Amino acid sequence: GIRDSVASRGLGDVYKRQVAELGMTNASVPLLHVVFIDDRRRPEYENMIDVAQLGRGSRTAFIALLRYPNVNVSGVNVSETLESNGLQVISAAENTLPKHVKCIHAGLKRLMPRRSKMRGWALLKPMLHWILPTSVHAALVLDTDTVPLQPLDGLLGDLERMREAGAILGLVREQSQFYSMHARMPPNAHGFNGGLQLHDMAAMRRLDAWGATVCCGTNFAAVSYTHLTLP
Repeated sequence: GIRDSVASRGLGDVYKRQVAELGMTNASVPLLHVVFIDDRRRPEYENMIDVAQLGRGSRTAFIALLRYPNVNVSGVNVSETLESNGLQVISAAENTLPKHVKCIHAGLKRLMPRRSKMRGWALLKPMLHWILPTSVHAALVLDTDTVPLQPLDGLLGDLERMREAGAILGLVREQSQFYSMHARMPPNAHGFNGGLQLHDMAAMRRLDAWGATVCCGTNFAAVSYTHLTLP
Protein backbone atom coordinates (compact mmCIF):
# COMPACT_ATOMS: atom_id res chain seq x y z
CA GLY A 1 0.00 0.00 0.00
CA ILE A 2 0.88 3.67 -0.02
CA ARG A 3 3.26 4.77 2.70
CA ASP A 4 2.00 8.07 4.06
CA SER A 5 4.50 10.86 4.47
CA VAL A 6 4.70 14.59 5.06
CA ALA A 7 7.42 17.08 4.31
CA SER A 8 8.30 17.50 7.98
CA ARG A 9 7.66 15.30 10.99
CA GLY A 10 6.86 18.42 13.01
CA LEU A 11 3.98 19.28 10.71
CA GLY A 12 2.35 15.86 11.03
CA ASP A 13 0.41 16.69 14.20
CA VAL A 14 -0.61 20.04 12.72
CA TYR A 15 -2.03 18.36 9.62
CA LYS A 16 -3.77 15.67 11.68
CA ARG A 17 -5.45 18.21 13.96
CA GLN A 18 -6.50 20.53 11.14
CA VAL A 19 -7.79 17.70 8.95
CA ALA A 20 -9.89 16.48 11.88
CA GLU A 21 -11.22 20.00 12.43
CA LEU A 22 -12.17 20.26 8.75
CA GLY A 23 -14.07 17.00 8.97
CA MET A 24 -12.52 15.57 5.81
CA THR A 25 -13.15 11.84 5.49
CA ASN A 26 -12.94 9.31 2.71
CA ALA A 27 -16.70 9.70 2.25
CA SER A 28 -16.15 13.34 1.29
CA VAL A 29 -14.03 12.26 -1.71
CA PRO A 30 -16.39 10.98 -4.41
CA LEU A 31 -13.68 10.16 -6.97
CA LEU A 32 -10.00 9.36 -7.23
CA HIS A 33 -8.63 11.34 -10.16
CA VAL A 34 -5.70 9.58 -11.81
CA VAL A 35 -3.40 12.23 -13.31
CA PHE A 36 -0.86 11.78 -16.10
CA ILE A 37 1.61 14.62 -16.73
CA ASP A 38 3.28 14.84 -20.13
CA ASP A 39 5.36 17.73 -21.47
CA ARG A 40 6.45 16.10 -24.73
CA ARG A 41 5.38 17.33 -28.14
CA ARG A 42 4.30 13.75 -28.79
CA PRO A 43 2.43 12.81 -25.62
CA GLU A 44 2.25 9.12 -24.73
CA TYR A 45 -1.51 9.19 -25.15
CA GLU A 46 -1.78 5.50 -26.10
CA ASN A 47 -0.17 4.45 -22.81
CA MET A 48 -2.56 6.73 -20.90
CA ILE A 49 -5.53 5.05 -22.55
CA ASP A 50 -4.14 1.58 -21.74
CA VAL A 51 -3.58 2.46 -18.07
CA ALA A 52 -7.08 3.95 -17.82
CA GLN A 53 -8.64 0.80 -19.24
CA LEU A 54 -6.74 -1.42 -16.81
CA GLY A 55 -7.23 0.76 -13.72
CA ARG A 56 -10.76 2.06 -14.20
CA GLY A 57 -13.14 1.51 -11.29
CA SER A 58 -16.51 2.84 -10.19
CA ARG A 59 -14.83 5.76 -8.37
CA THR A 60 -12.02 6.67 -10.77
CA ALA A 61 -11.65 9.49 -13.25
CA PHE A 62 -8.66 10.17 -15.46
CA ILE A 63 -6.90 13.41 -16.37
CA ALA A 64 -4.20 14.04 -18.97
CA LEU A 65 -2.29 17.18 -18.01
CA LEU A 66 -0.49 18.12 -21.22
CA ARG A 67 1.98 20.86 -21.99
CA TYR A 68 1.05 20.52 -25.68
CA PRO A 69 -2.63 19.55 -25.75
CA ASN A 70 -3.44 20.71 -29.27
CA VAL A 71 -1.18 18.42 -31.27
CA ASN A 72 -1.65 15.83 -34.00
CA VAL A 73 0.49 12.71 -34.03
CA SER A 74 0.54 10.76 -37.29
CA GLY A 75 -2.80 12.29 -38.22
CA VAL A 76 -4.35 11.60 -34.79
CA ASN A 77 -5.71 14.48 -32.73
CA VAL A 78 -4.36 13.65 -29.29
CA SER A 79 -6.90 15.56 -27.20
CA GLU A 80 -9.90 14.26 -29.11
CA THR A 81 -8.62 10.69 -28.90
CA LEU A 82 -8.04 10.91 -25.16
CA GLU A 83 -11.43 12.45 -24.50
CA SER A 84 -13.19 9.85 -26.64
CA ASN A 85 -11.60 7.22 -24.38
CA GLY A 86 -12.87 8.84 -21.20
CA LEU A 87 -9.88 11.00 -20.19
CA GLN A 88 -10.24 14.69 -19.42
CA VAL A 89 -7.58 16.81 -21.10
CA ILE A 90 -6.28 19.85 -19.19
CA SER A 91 -3.72 22.23 -20.60
CA ALA A 92 -0.45 22.71 -18.75
CA ALA A 93 0.94 25.05 -21.40
CA GLU A 94 3.34 27.51 -19.82
CA ASN A 95 1.13 30.51 -20.55
CA THR A 96 -1.80 28.87 -18.70
CA LEU A 97 0.03 28.21 -15.43
CA PRO A 98 -0.65 30.55 -12.48
CA LYS A 99 2.06 33.12 -11.82
CA HIS A 100 3.10 31.68 -8.47
CA VAL A 101 3.31 28.17 -9.96
CA LYS A 102 5.70 29.38 -12.67
CA CYS A 103 7.76 31.13 -10.02
CA ILE A 104 8.09 28.05 -7.82
CA HIS A 105 8.73 25.88 -10.87
CA ALA A 106 11.66 28.10 -11.82
CA GLY A 107 13.09 27.63 -8.33
CA LEU A 108 12.73 23.86 -8.49
CA LYS A 109 14.46 23.71 -11.86
CA ARG A 110 17.51 25.35 -10.28
CA LEU A 111 17.81 22.34 -7.98
CA MET A 112 18.01 19.84 -10.85
CA PRO A 113 21.46 18.49 -11.76
CA ARG A 114 22.59 19.78 -15.14
CA ARG A 115 22.69 16.33 -16.69
CA SER A 116 19.43 15.16 -15.20
CA LYS A 117 17.07 13.37 -17.59
CA MET A 118 14.03 14.36 -15.55
CA ARG A 119 11.47 16.19 -17.65
CA GLY A 120 10.81 19.67 -16.36
CA TRP A 121 7.04 19.38 -16.07
CA ALA A 122 7.40 16.55 -13.54
CA LEU A 123 8.34 19.33 -11.12
CA LEU A 124 4.74 20.53 -11.19
CA LYS A 125 3.64 17.58 -9.05
CA PRO A 126 3.88 19.40 -5.67
CA MET A 127 1.69 22.19 -7.07
CA LEU A 128 -1.15 20.27 -8.69
CA HIS A 129 -3.59 21.62 -6.09
CA TRP A 130 -3.03 25.05 -7.68
CA ILE A 131 -3.36 23.76 -11.26
CA LEU A 132 -6.18 21.22 -11.31
CA PRO A 133 -9.86 22.14 -10.84
CA THR A 134 -11.11 22.43 -7.28
CA SER A 135 -13.47 19.55 -8.03
CA VAL A 136 -10.42 17.25 -7.82
CA HIS A 137 -10.26 16.27 -4.13
CA ALA A 138 -7.84 13.35 -4.38
CA ALA A 139 -5.28 12.72 -7.12
CA LEU A 140 -3.14 9.72 -7.93
CA VAL A 141 -0.20 11.00 -10.01
CA LEU A 142 0.89 8.09 -12.16
CA ASP A 143 3.57 7.37 -14.74
CA THR A 144 2.27 6.15 -18.09
CA ASP A 145 4.33 2.94 -17.99
CA THR A 146 2.44 1.64 -14.96
CA VAL A 147 0.44 -1.60 -15.30
CA PRO A 148 -2.52 -1.62 -12.86
CA LEU A 149 -3.60 -5.09 -11.74
CA GLN A 150 -6.84 -3.92 -10.14
CA PRO A 151 -9.06 -0.83 -10.07
CA LEU A 152 -7.10 2.14 -8.77
CA ASP A 153 -9.91 3.53 -6.64
CA GLY A 154 -8.96 0.93 -4.04
CA LEU A 155 -6.36 3.48 -2.97
CA LEU A 156 -9.11 5.66 -1.49
CA GLY A 157 -8.75 3.47 1.58
CA ASP A 158 -5.11 4.55 1.79
CA LEU A 159 -6.25 8.15 1.58
CA GLU A 160 -8.40 7.67 4.65
CA ARG A 161 -5.46 6.14 6.54
CA MET A 162 -3.30 9.08 5.46
CA ARG A 163 -5.82 11.49 6.97
CA GLU A 164 -5.95 9.53 10.19
CA ALA A 165 -2.15 9.79 10.39
CA GLY A 166 -2.08 13.50 9.53
CA ALA A 167 -0.42 13.02 6.14
CA ILE A 168 -1.36 14.72 2.89
CA LEU A 169 1.04 13.00 0.48
CA GLY A 170 1.41 9.24 0.04
CA LEU A 171 4.50 7.63 -1.52
CA VAL A 172 5.89 4.14 -1.99
CA ARG A 173 9.50 3.10 -1.59
CA GLU A 174 11.46 2.57 -4.78
CA GLN A 175 11.76 -1.14 -5.54
CA SER A 176 14.43 -0.84 -8.22
CA GLN A 177 18.05 -1.38 -7.17
CA PHE A 178 19.26 1.03 -9.84
CA TYR A 179 19.30 4.11 -7.62
CA SER A 180 21.08 2.46 -4.71
CA MET A 181 23.70 1.10 -7.12
CA HIS A 182 24.29 4.14 -9.31
CA ALA A 183 22.93 7.25 -7.60
CA ARG A 184 25.40 7.47 -4.68
CA MET A 185 22.64 7.08 -2.12
CA PRO A 186 23.74 7.44 1.53
CA PRO A 187 23.95 4.16 3.49
CA ASN A 188 20.53 2.86 4.57
CA ALA A 189 18.77 5.73 2.79
CA HIS A 190 15.45 4.90 1.17
CA GLY A 191 14.37 6.42 -2.11
CA PHE A 192 10.72 6.91 -3.03
CA ASN A 193 9.09 6.30 -6.37
CA GLY A 194 7.99 9.61 -7.88
CA GLY A 195 5.93 7.79 -10.50
CA LEU A 196 3.15 6.92 -8.05
CA GLN A 197 1.97 9.62 -5.66
CA LEU A 198 -1.31 9.94 -3.78
CA HIS A 199 -2.19 13.60 -3.14
CA ASP A 200 -4.88 14.73 -0.71
CA MET A 201 -5.77 17.75 -2.82
CA ALA A 202 -8.54 18.96 -0.54
CA ALA A 203 -6.18 19.09 2.44
CA MET A 204 -3.41 20.73 0.41
CA ARG A 205 -5.74 23.55 -0.62
CA ARG A 206 -7.13 24.12 2.85
CA LEU A 207 -3.93 23.88 4.87
CA ASP A 208 -1.66 26.87 4.39
CA ALA A 209 1.26 24.90 5.81
CA TRP A 210 1.56 22.85 2.60
CA GLY A 211 2.02 25.95 0.44
CA ALA A 212 4.64 27.22 2.86
CA THR A 213 6.41 23.85 2.80
CA VAL A 214 6.56 23.85 -1.01
CA CYS A 215 7.96 27.36 -1.04
CA CYS A 216 10.60 26.73 1.62
CA GLY A 217 11.71 23.55 -0.11
CA THR A 218 12.73 25.36 -3.28
CA ASN A 219 15.54 27.51 -1.85
CA PHE A 220 14.10 30.82 -2.94
CA ALA A 221 17.08 33.10 -2.36
CA ALA A 222 17.10 34.23 -5.99
CA VAL A 223 13.37 34.12 -6.70
CA SER A 224 11.16 37.14 -6.08
CA TYR A 225 8.34 35.14 -4.59
CA THR A 226 7.54 37.32 -1.60
CA HIS A 227 5.43 39.65 -3.72
CA LEU A 228 2.94 36.93 -4.64
CA THR A 229 -0.23 36.06 -2.76
CA LEU A 230 -1.24 32.43 -2.76
CA PRO A 231 -4.87 31.50 -3.29
